[in-house]
Amino acid sequence: MSANINLDLHPWKVFHAGDNIHGTVKIDILSSLSVTNVQVKLIGLASTRYTQQLGQSTVVHEEDHDLVYDVCTIFPPYAMDGAMTSKSYTLPEGKTLESQFRFKLPFTAHCGDTNSRLSSHFNTSSREQDFAVTMKHNKEGKPEKHAQNSILPPTFIKRTQLNSNKAEVSYFIKVTMRRSSKFTTNIRKTFPLRLSIPPPDPFPHEDRVMVVSDMLKVSKRADGSPVNPVKLLFKSSSEKFDIHFRLAFFRSRFVFPGQRIKPYVLVLSDTSPYTFQSDGNEKKESVTNSNGMGVLYIKKYSLKLDTRTIFYTDGIKEKSKSSVELAADSKPQKFDLADMVLIEEVPLSWMLGTYSMKYGLDISGLFEDVVLPDLVPTFQTCTIDHNHWMELVIKIGSSADVWASSVKVKLPHSCVVVGRAPQTEPDEVLPSYNESKNN
Repeated sequence: MSANINLDLHPWKVFHAGDNIHGTVKIDILSSLSVTNVQVKLIGLASTRYTQQLGQSTVVHEEDHDLVYDVCTIFPPYAMDGAMTSKSYTLPEGKTLESQFRFKLPFTAHCGDTNSRLSSHFNTSSREQDFAVTMKHNKEGKPEKHAQNSILPPTFIKRTQLNSNKAEVSYFIKVTMRRSSKFTTNIRKTFPLRLSIPPPDPFPHEDRVMVVSDMLKVSKRADGSPVNPVKLLFKSSSEKFDIHFRLAFFRSRFVFPGQRIKPYVLVLSDTSPYTFQSDGNEKKESVTNSNGMGVLYIKKYSLKLDTRTIFYTDGIKEKSKSSVELAADSKPQKFDLADMVLIEEVPLSWMLGTYSMKYGLDISGLFEDVVLPDLVPTFQTCTIDHNHWMELVIKIGSSADVWASSVKVKLPHSCVVVGRAPQTEPDEVLPSYNESKNN
């Protein structure tokens, strides 16, 4: 017997939840065979492995869970199956079985305790429906342990050298020929799968999200020695004032590789303390010179991306961490707070009509060359939890005082999208993947 699986995909092809997978199975019968059926299966498998040393013994904890399990019977055809009186069918020598198959990737995965991976647990014959909807109507064989619906995670392989730990998610096509002699032949074809539907591009302005740090209250004195009455009056009213600082990120609801970050230093005040000229008069819109007291130094900053993978096996929790520094500099950078812009008005009292102004200083110029790298999307299965954080730490101050502020931004799995695959030329012929097995 000679068998081939052909998947209609390019080596760079990236699948998303909801995509269709097309392929062809071709089986050449070299000698007469008694066959019960031939099935094509789409399987998404989450696996964890943990090796623990207990005294002189080594204990291996291992667990598998199906995220996707869909079956398509390509032989016998439905009409033939209804007419057959026996449970097997003899295929003569020289006959060729060739059939196309199609699977629709679900939007969500249902993770269950499926080490045996019985198809009765995941009856998804109606592949046009959402996977979770199908599971809702499945009354038999529903997994009792680890049952959980989540976003379909991407292909992910993580191997650590410590204690041979492993956590991974893989997807593959499997063809099974069941024979009356109870001999089963399997052919497996793996293929890459990536998470989620791409976000709208470009992003609408209203989809921006601001993530801020805790409030910092700083008392600051005016600089300079006023010599005229106007400046003396200005000095008496602004000898000392409180500024409430925050550090903030503006980002889109969806975060993807290649996106640029836009951090701000925010000031929350009843009126902006930086709207006066050096003569004490209010600054006009056309005036952009600083009054000399609104100068801020970023003395040190760092931007890093932290990744954490946690997997659970038999009650044991194992962690794997990595960190990438995207930008860092200890050279002082001077910013004029007169360049702050009004971001929004925060109502303090609706009855009195009072507002507190939120001003922002754009410091994204420090990160012009920084873009997010290609990431494994944040996701969670029954046994694997994969997360990303981005942390920006800056030390800001003047010649008289120094203070620090930091913000830690977690990119939730609902907003992280992987990078697009490289695009092929329009006139390029896309080859099919092929895997053969002779028996």
